[in-house]
Amino acid sequence: MDKLRLAVVGVGFWGRNHARVYTEIGGVELVAVVDPDRSARELVASKYGCGSYSSVEELLEKEKVDAASVCTPSVFHGEVASKLIDKGVGVLVEKPFTATLSEGLSLYEKIKQKRVHVSVGFIERFNPAVSYIKKMIKEGRLGDVILFYSRRVSSWPIRIGDVGVIKDLSIHDLDLARYLLGSDVVSVYAVSGVSNTRMQQEDYANILLRFPKATAFVESNWLTPYKERVLVVTGSDA
Repeated sequence: MDKLRLAVVGVGFWGRNHARVYTEIGGVELVAVVDPDRSARELVASKYGCGSYSSVEELLEKEKVDAASVCTPSVFHGEVASKLIDKGVGVLVEKPFTATLSEGLSLYEKIKQKRVHVSVGFIERFNPAVSYIKKMIKEGRLGDVILFYSRRVSSWPIRIGDVGVIKDLSIHDLDLARYLLGSDVVSVYAVSGVSNTRMQQEDYANILLRFPKATAFVESNWLTPYKERVLVVTGSDA
């Protein structure tokens, strides 16, 4: 069987990780990396022995690509993904999916039209602990799920440039709440703000979600001087 030919667009903090992981997976080949920063892309390309291009257009012109990771700054997610989808290339988009709701809805319609495989980087769904909780819920071992609580906090991460704590941290738990509870949100109440003067986006958020049969509370911030990840799911029987 031919190897799946993959590319990574954007080789910043997360893009470098995507490139590394692709070289460690059997059955795939990292064929190229893309970034407007020549020194950054050539450093990664030389490390993994793959092609190096300055734009998605150049990549698509010179390489046969089956799928690509989009790891650019969030404001470019929609534009880059759209160009790849137009050429029938499968896409893994780092979260958030797009910078705005309207852009996301437009891209979703294109995905349906082009019938291309697209996924968003919600890696917490594959966390073994989350998989175990999902299994317990499915087997009815928790009874009726009543409460989902998450706490995802740390100090300010230098790698963050164009999103606030909601689109960087809270987004994981908002996704997990829907995934584990198996339903959509009925209503939302949230409080967020900016405490650190270095930030242009919010650096703390407390979000209350009401589901048809359960409640979720998501706490996130970049103010805590240590990293902590907590997930608690409470049911009528456990």
